[in-house]
Amino acid sequence: MSMSRWKTVLLLGLTVTALTGCGTLSSESQETNLTELLDRTLPTVEELKEQISDGRYDLAQDGLQRLRARHPEDLEVAFLLGEVLLHNGQPSNALEQYKAAVASPKHQPAALQGAGLSLLQLGRMDEAAASLEQAVAVDTSLWRAYNALGRIYDTRKDWSAAEGAYRNALTANPTAAALHNNLGMSYVMQHRFDEALAEFQQALELDRGLKVAAMNMRVAYALQGKYVEALAGVPESEMPDALNNVGYAALVRGDYKAAEAYLSRALETSPSYHRNAAANLDQLRGLLTLANKETP
Repeated sequence: MSMSRWKTVLLLGLTVTALTGCGTLSSESQETNLTELLDRTLPTVEELKEQISDGRYDLAQDGLQRLRARHPEDLEVAFLLGEVLLHNGQPSNALEQYKAAVASPKHQPAALQGAGLSLLQLGRMDEAAASLEQAVAVDTSLWRAYNALGRIYDTRKDWSAAEGAYRNALTANPTAAALHNNLGMSYVMQHRFDEALAEFQQALELDRGLKVAAMNMRVAYALQGKYVEALAGVPESEMPDALNNVGYAALVRGDYKAAEAYLSRALETSPSYHRNAAANLDQLRGLLTLANKETP
C-alpha cells in the first residue's frame, strides 16, 4: 500500500473516532437532558390555575397529576390537585392531597377546609367537623367551611350552632344565593317558616335561576298548610313535581285528605309515570289503612 493510501485510512479512522466520541454522552448527561425535556413538557402552575379558573377541570387534573409526580415537594401543586379532585367527585384522593398541603403555612387553612369537605362527602362527620373548625379558627373568610359546618350542625340538630355557621358564611360571602337557601332549609327543619321564607326570597333575589330555592319556598308554604301559595306561579312544565312536593308536605303535616288530592293530581298531570308521586301515594294509603285498623 502506498504512503498516500495509509494516510487516507488513518485520517478516516480519526474522523470516525472523533464522531463517535462526540455522539457518546455520559449517563449523567443523558439524565440531565431527559429531566430538562420532561420539565419542558409539563404545564406551569399558572397555566393550571388558568385552566381551573376556566372550568377545565379534567385537563387541569391531568396536568396537576403529572406535575405532582415530577415535583412531590411542591405543596401548592398538592393543594390545587386536591381542589380539582374534590370538584371531580374524588373525595378520597382529594383528602390525600389536602393532608399533604396542610404542611404548607400558606395553604394550611384552605387545605384544612378541603380536607373537611372531603371527609364530609365520605360521611366521616366528626372528622369533617374537626377539620372545618380548625380551618375557620385560622381564616374566617372560608365560607365553604362555614357552610359545611352548618350542614353538620343541622344533622346534629344543634340549631344555634347551625345558624351561626350559616351567618358566618354569609358574612364572608354575602352575595351567595345558595347560602341563603341553606339557612332557609335549616329554618324549615326548625319549623321557623316565616324566617325560612325570607331566606328563600333573598336567595331568589340574588339568583332568579336558583330552582332549588323556589322549590324549597313552595315546600315551606305547604308545610304551613298554605297550599295555594305553594303552587302560585308554578310553570305548567314543573307542575307535576310541585304537586308531588305539596302533597308530600301535606302528608308530613298529617293532612291526609289534601295529600291524597295533590299526589293524585301529580300523577294525572304528569306526561310520564311519576314514580315519586306514586310512592308517596302508596305510603299515604298504607298510613290510612293502618289508621283504619286502629280505629275501634
